[in-house]
Amino acid sequence: MTKYRIRLTEMRDIPHIEELHRQQNERDGTNYPLTQVFDEHGYQMTNVVLSVVIVDEADKVHQGVIFERGVEMMLSGCDAEATAQLEKQINGLWYLLRQKGYSNVHCLVPKDMVIPIEKPMKRVGFQRDDFKLAHFYKSLEAPK
Repeated sequence: MTKYRIRLTEMRDIPHIEELHRQQNERDGTNYPLTQVFDEHGYQMTNVVLSVVIVDEADKVHQGVIFERGVEMMLSGCDAEATAQLEKQINGLWYLLRQKGYSNVHCLVPKDMVIPIEKPMKRVGFQRDDFKLAHFYKSLEAPK
């Protein structure tokens, strides 16, 4: 039985992670991008909180696990004119988020709001992915 251990990802692991990711996309018929773990100087990217690999006794990488800092867009209020103004200026907000190191934005919408909000969300570049992805949530707060 193979013994595995978990260790922090190193630059030398990236080609192996890339190949495993490519194989997974091919197997699943998907084309998901792989989060960049290190910059060109070998420093961990600011949007990567933690990156580990699962290796065997020979230090062969069997899996990569990347914990990426995420951005969730939450809207408070239902003012059509305010929403229209947001839509006009949203590209500036995307720019600011990219400057902070983020590469994507999530927006979780209650199921009963999907129909009225879907068109405005598409106009600012969002795509529904609940047809192909399930959303799992884990709170890291201690139970009360």
